Amino acid sequence: MLLKSLLPRRLLLLKNLLLPRAKTKLRPRPKNPKRKPHCVYDFDESPAAGPASGDFIYTPANYPRRGILTMAITAAQVKQLRDKTGAGMMDCKKALTAADGDFELAIENLRKAGIAKAAKKADRATTEGTIVLRSADGVSVAAEVLCETDFVAKNERFVDYCQALLDRIVSDHSEDGEIGEAVRAAETERIGALVTNVGENIQIRRVARWNTDSAGTYSHGGRIGVVVEGTGLNEETGRQLGMQIAASNPTYITPADVPAELIAKEKEIAAAQPDLANKPANIIDKILIGKISKWYTEVCLTKQPWIHAEDKSSVEKALKGVTIKRFIRWSVGEELEG
Repeated sequence: MLLKSLLPRRLLLLKNLLLPRAKTKLRPRPKNPKRKPHCVYDFDESPAAGPASGDFIYTPANYPRRGILTMAITAAQVKQLRDKTGAGMMDCKKALTAADGDFELAIENLRKAGIAKAAKKADRATTEGTIVLRSADGVSVAAEVLCETDFVAKNERFVDYCQALLDRIVSDHSEDGEIGEAVRAAETERIGALVTNVGENIQIRRVARWNTDSAGTYSHGGRIGVVVEGTGLNEETGRQLGMQIAASNPTYITPADVPAELIAKEKEIAAAQPDLANKPANIIDKILIGKISKWYTEVCLTKQPWIHAEDKSSVEKALKGVTIKRFIRWSVGEELEG
């Protein structure tokens, strides 16, 4: 202390430079048992240098398994997988992480997850959806695809899927008639992927495929779909006839197609009306004939008033030369018979 007070400041600085310093023993930092290391390396490479190739990070999820490194997933990889599968961004990232960046394995995992999600949501009610139609190259197709909300029914991926479904029905199937069961079996994985993307239960409810080059289609906003086959139909007449069926909702084509027991039941109902109680039998017969004829205009397509004619002539009179063979009229979510 005396030396410090007597020597000028410059001499003191010189002393510090010339005299050796005493070695200071550092006290070790106490260990915190709750503190975990940020990263663990169990290989010879320097952490600063990192591995020779690839971008690696240690994931806390793997702790305390030492030396397990996971490839960092980039935004470009996630976007590529999303574009390929249509799954959500977080689902794609999780799939890539679980697959250690293996693109094909990530796709496989997403498909499995999609099927699992579809199975979990299969019991949820599907009251919305769309009916899609196509008639070209000797094939006419109708498909009803249901979802849970109107929002998803207008979703771009849902709409794109329905159009692609029509392509596959035309190209991958050859049956004529109702083929819903076969199509549902073929579309299991694709439906699973779509469920993963939109988050709702998706169901292919029914599918019809006709091998014909003489058919017309009409769609009323995707809510009602009509396909009609007949000889002598061109594109415009087929569209008009489809509009007729959509508007009038017939059950049969001609009176000859109506079951005899159903006609007898209608006559029984008409005859039981109180205003016929005291009338002669011959008058009652004429009245019943008139009532059945009127009923035919409600349930038989050929007897209905043609909606495109001002004089309201019947369909069979307006479309002379056209023979209607069969038709379907579907409405989204309607109750099915049987």
